[in-house]
Order: sequence, then C-alpha cells, then structure tokens
Amino acid sequence: MDYFYDRNSGDGRPRLAATGAGDDIGTRQHDRQHRRRRGRILRNHSRIPRPQDLSLNPSAISPAEAASPGGGPERPVPFRTGLGVLLAVALLQQLWILWDAWAGNPLTRNPLADAEVYWQWAGDISRGHWTRGQEPFFSAPLYPYFLGLWRSLGFGLLGVFVVQVVLHLANTTLLACLTRRRFGPGPALVAAGLFVFLTESAFFPGRILNPTLQWTLLLGLWWTWLEAKEKGGWKAEAGLGLMLGLNCLVNPPMQLALAAALVWALVHFGRNRQGFLATARIGGVAILAILPATWHNWSTCGEFIPISAQAGLTFHHGNAPGAVGFYQAAEGVSSDRRKQNQDARRVAVAATGEESWKATDRYFRNKGLAFWADHPGDAIGLTLRKAALFFFAQRYGDIYVPTLERNEGWLRPLWLAPLPVAWIALPALVYWLSQIRKRKELWLEALLLVVPFLVVSLFWFSPRYRAPAVPLLAALAGAALWQCRHLPRQKTPGLAFAGSFVAAAFLSWVLTGPLKDQLSLMKPAFQVTLAQAFSAEGNHAKAIEHYRAAAALDPSNATVRSQLAEAMRRGGFQDDAVKEAEQAVANNPEDPFLRKSLGTVYLSADRTEDAILEFKKAVDLGMVEAELYANLGAAYMRLPEPDWQATLHWTEKALATDPRFAPAAFNRGIAFLQGQQPDQARDAFLLALQWDPALSKAAYYVFPLLPPLEGLERLRQSLRLNPSDLQVADFLAWLLATSEDAALRNGEEAVALAEEVNRQSGFENPSYLDTLAAALAESGDFDQALHYQDKAIELAKQLGWDGEIPSYQARRTQYREQRPFRESRP
Repeated sequence: MDYFYDRNSGDGRPRLAATGAGDDIGTRQHDRQHRRRRGRILRNHSRIPRPQDLSLNPSAISPAEAASPGGGPERPVPFRTGLGVLLAVALLQQLWILWDAWAGNPLTRNPLADAEVYWQWAGDISRGHWTRGQEPFFSAPLYPYFLGLWRSLGFGLLGVFVVQVVLHLANTTLLACLTRRRFGPGPALVAAGLFVFLTESAFFPGRILNPTLQWTLLLGLWWTWLEAKEKGGWKAEAGLGLMLGLNCLVNPPMQLALAAALVWALVHFGRNRQGFLATARIGGVAILAILPATWHNWSTCGEFIPISAQAGLTFHHGNAPGAVGFYQAAEGVSSDRRKQNQDARRVAVAATGEESWKATDRYFRNKGLAFWADHPGDAIGLTLRKAALFFFAQRYGDIYVPTLERNEGWLRPLWLAPLPVAWIALPALVYWLSQIRKRKELWLEALLLVVPFLVVSLFWFSPRYRAPAVPLLAALAGAALWQCRHLPRQKTPGLAFAGSFVAAAFLSWVLTGPLKDQLSLMKPAFQVTLAQAFSAEGNHAKAIEHYRAAAALDPSNATVRSQLAEAMRRGGFQDDAVKEAEQAVANNPEDPFLRKSLGTVYLSADRTEDAILEFKKAVDLGMVEAELYANLGAAYMRLPEPDWQATLHWTEKALATDPRFAPAAFNRGIAFLQGQQPDQARDAFLLALQWDPALSKAAYYVFPLLPPLEGLERLRQSLRLNPSDLQVADFLAWLLATSEDAALRNGEEAVALAEEVNRQSGFENPSYLDTLAAALAESGDFDQALHYQDKAIELAKQLGWDGEIPSYQARRTQYREQRPFRESRP
C-alpha cells in the first residue's frame, strides 16, 4: 500500500491516504518516515496561536510574546492601563520636583552658563532678532528658537518648565508605544517605567537645557524610520527626512545618522529608480530642514558652516595634556560661554593669522589631534576611560551637579527618580548583542546609540552628551528586564540579562571613587555657581557667603577672589571689595581679567583715574572684550572734566567687537549728549533699546529726544521688562502725574507705579514719597497726597535735603488748595 499527503482533508490538516496494496520492508520504512514527518507537522501546528488568542491589534503582542517559554499562554499585558498609571506617577513626580525647586533652589530660578546663553538668546528671538549679529551658531540652534517661540507667547521661565514637563510626558508615551511596537507590551511598560524613574530624565525638564527636546525629536525619528521601513511612500520618506534634519539642528552630531540613513535608504529601497527617488526625498527634506541654519551662518559671517562652529574647540576641551575625560578649559579661552568664542578666535588668530571661524575651529581640532599623535598611549587610555564613563558614570555633571545640589539640601523630591543611567546602559548593550541575529532589524537602534557614544568617547563625558542615548537605553534595558521574568524556568538568556544588571550596578559603584574625587574638584566651581545664582537674585549676602566658601576650597584661585570682590561691590561693601580685588591682582598681576575686575571695583568706589589705569593695563595685556572697552568709555565720562571724545573712541571699539552690546551703545549716547549732538544721541539710545529693551536708563534719556507719546511707550516697555529700576519707574510715575500734556497724564497708573516704588524702597525716600503725593493729587485724593507730602518733607529734613524742601512745601500748598501739580516737559 502506498501513502501520500492529502492537503485537502476536511479538518484542514495534512493526513496520510492509502493508494493500494503491498507490505514490504520498503513500504514500512516509507510509512515510518511519513508518520514521523506527520508528527512534526502536527506538533508545530499545535504551537501556532489561534486567531482568537491574539489581540485584535496586530502590533499589540510581538511574536516573542505570543507564547511563554513553557508552551502555555500568558495573561495579556494591560498596556493602556499600565501606561496611564505611569503617566500619572510621572506627572505628580515632575510637579513635585518643579514646585520644590522653584520655591527654594536659586539654580532653578536663574539660568547659568549655557542655560543663561540659551535664555538670553531666546529673549532676542522673541523680540524679533532672528540672527546672531556677525557670528555663526556656536551650538545647536533649534532649542533656543524653541524657547524663543514660547517667550514670544509670553511664557516666562516657569512657563517653559511646564512646557518641558508636558514634553516629558509625551516622551514617556512615545517611548512606550515604540518599545511596544518593537518588543511587545510588557517590555514597553518596563521601558517607560525605567524612563520615568531615571534621575537624568526626571531632572532635565526643570532646567533650561535641551535633552528634553532632543528626546522628543529622537523618538520622532525612531517612529518615522519604522514607518518608512515598514510602509514606505513619499509621506513616510518626507517625515523621516524632516526628523533627521530637526535632530541635526538640536544635536549636530546626528549628521552622522543622516549620512547612515541615506546609505540605508539605498540598500532598503534598492539601487534602482524608485530607490534613488526615495533616498533623494529623504535627503532633500533633511537638507531643507538644516538649510536655515546654514543660510544664517553664511549671511552673518560669509562662511559655509552647516550648523555650528564649535566642534573643534569642544574636541580640544576633551583631548589635551592632563585631560581625564571631563571638560577641561583651553589655555587662554574663558569658560564663560558669553566670552568663550571670541577668546577662541583671538587665540587662533594670534597663532595662525587666519581670521575666520572655520580656521578657529580647525586650529583647536588640530591641537586635539596633535595630542593624539604626540601621546598615543594617553589618548587610547583617555578614550577608553570616556567610553567607560558613558556606561558607568552616575554622579557627575558639568553645568549643574545634582549630587552637590542635594548635598546643599535642594532637589529633595529627586529621590522619586532614584535610578542612574549607569544601571541600564550595560544591560541595554547586552540585550542588543543577544539579538545579533536580528541585526538588520535592530541596527537603527544601534545607530542611535552609537552617535552619543562616539560623542562621549571622542570629545568628553557629560550627562548632556550621553542624554540622547537615554530613551534607547531604556527601551533595550526594558526588553532585557522583561526577559528576566523567565529566569526560574529558562536560565538562558534570562540569567545573562539579570547578570548584566548586577554587573552594571557593581561597575558603577567601582567608578564611584574616581568620580567622587572629580566631584571634590568641582566643589569650588559649584560654590561659584551658587554665588552667581544668588547674585542674579540680588541676594548679595548669600553670594558673598558662597564666594568665600569657594575661596576657602581653592585659596590659590585669584579669579574666585575677584568674583568675591565684585559681589562685595554690588552689595555695597566698597572697602572690602577693593581689598579683595587688589589681593587678587597681587597674586597674579599678568591676568587681564583680574585687572579689569579691579578697575570695575575702583570705578564703583569713585577712584576713576585708578580705574582707567587698570582698564588700560588689561587692554595692554591683550584682553579684547566689549565689556572692557565699554567700562573704559564709562570711566572717561566720570572724570571731573568728562572726555566725551575718549568715551566715543572706546565705545566704538566695544561696538566693533560686539555690535549688539547694548551698554556700549548707551554710553555712546551719553557721550553724544555731552558733545551736544542730540540726533546722534537719540540714534545710539534707540540702538541700545533695540538690543536690550529692558535697558530702562536708555529709555529715560531718549524720552526728551522723541515725540511725547513714543517716548512714553518706550519707558513703559522698558519698565515692563525691568520693573526693578526704581529711578526710572519713579520718573515715569512723575511724568504720568505732573505732565502739562493731558495726553501723557494718567493718575491711576501713576499711583500704582509710585506705590510699588515706595513699597520696594520701604517708604523711606523723600523723592519717591513726593512722586506718590503728586500721583495721588492727580487722581483727586488730596488728603492722602498731603499725608505723603508731609512725610516727604519730614524725611528730607532728617536727611539734610535742604535744597529740596522749598519745592516740597510749595507742592504741599497746592494740594491743600485741591490743585494738582503740573510741570513742563523736560
């Protein structure tokens, strides 16, 4: 009897059918072979999940999730419910962190270093200044324009933090959806949970730094890449190109990913007409997205710089003699981002004679490469150290150091996010390696991890430089942790994944020692950062306290002593400030920064001639800085016989160095006034207000030079941006209360302004009280006007203001007669 397979049997399964007689040995062997084959088919068939066992959403459960290792079905993972719970936890976590930080942490309320540059840059953008004067971009430009958008809509610092919290929740959702799409719902919830409880991902939304926006765009890139791969079509390809371009604008090293994406497109879509068109669409849209940055750089400095022009200097920061893997200042270049690029160009021009930003970039890049060539062993060891820091560093920061902030008693709610990135980086790598047979499917994830890894390994370690890898690390580590649930039944690969988590925790602990040493080295700089934050809030006593702490930690640092002197100057301790600044110069007489600082202290102490000498010494020592030139010009105006032509000379040099330096334009206006050139003075004041509308002193001086209503609006605008300038606020209140021009008077507004000025001054300034009385009289409240006028007269007598008392008494007589005071326009 012969047998054959009947594929059309009624039950839908293959079966054996008889065709005839014959029972020999060959027939029996044939029969046994077919039975064994049939058994394998039936066993395999029994493992195929039935349609009713699967979710209606084909992406809800990945093939790896369809059956458990033991062969039995698993309970479905409640993805939506789990994600909703995680988002609620993340929202409460972020609101608590933000509320606590805003209430008590000066580092949250005052952007510093790069954050300060971003915030001021965003302010310029919100006022319509879309370009950076005559300079190219020196950092990724998309984030400042993102901030500028919100600032133009009226959002302040706290409002932007709220926007970033919303982005954080969106990032958590995107990460969960993408991980679900790639690895299943279980890993997705674990990955989202890791992301919510990672210290770095919870910390960054509350600072003016770009990782939160980077994560949004990186996850968008991951999504559009999968869409282009799985669905294709011009919309998916254009979306991929747009995401690639935006990622480059928020993180310039992603240009590597752009190049790799174009190679991938050619391979994936085929080297044919359709493939070339798809690749062209992806690349074309990406280039169009990047083009505004390139055009900006070309239009401002005439050089072809695709996105930013600081890679060479950043490379040198991490590759120089003595480097240990972190930021290291370049010789002759300030660490202050506001001055760093001009310093770098000055150093490069002095060394090469080439005056271009590309030449500056090339000069510092070559210095880093020279270090590699001259010290290959050190360079290899340094690169390996930075690679290890990428995976295992957990207690370090550059601009902000959360560990030290917590030591000061701030960031207390950050315990709600206790997981360091160092605990998931190695497991993520192990999981990816375990999927090596699927490398064609997971190479995108590898690429998005490789870019930040190369940045850290080749440049230097910073949590911000590692940050772009965090979402992908959370996704891969989530998949690894999900596999560990099989450990009791299936020791491989669950054992390997569990071991990787243990190894990551151990190795990050091993590195704690060296990183603690690094944190100790950072403590003086951290104290300076705290002092700067308190100084920005006007709390000079706390600023002095922290500058003293920094000086005690690093007694040989003359720069800290000069900063302490500046804080003393601002706090009104002029004699102490002079002593500290002089001691700093005595310790390092060839430092032009210290000479400039001493000159500023002398200027505040009314030692104008000494100030001019110190400023000129700073110039002779090679300092090229708009602020220095502007201060020198201001000093010439304060001489007993002001030299307005010398003031013009130095302010012109300041504006040539930085055409948008508003204080120099203001000083130029004062010089023109002294030289009896009102039209030029008006133009200079308006230029100062163009670059800094909050420069209320410029609005004060330009008011008499403009039509009345235009001048009034300039004053109002400046005070809205700078309400702490009490002198200008008092002038505006006086103008609104006493002007002969009825179109300018507004008694209600004058009273509100004058009351606020007196509240801030403690009702102890006779001039401010006189203004409040005039405003009350204009609004018809003569009883209160008499009350405050009497108080002004009494205080003027106590302070010896004999020259003001007659005019105060004359106005009191008018108020008693129910007549408001009127004054002609100044």
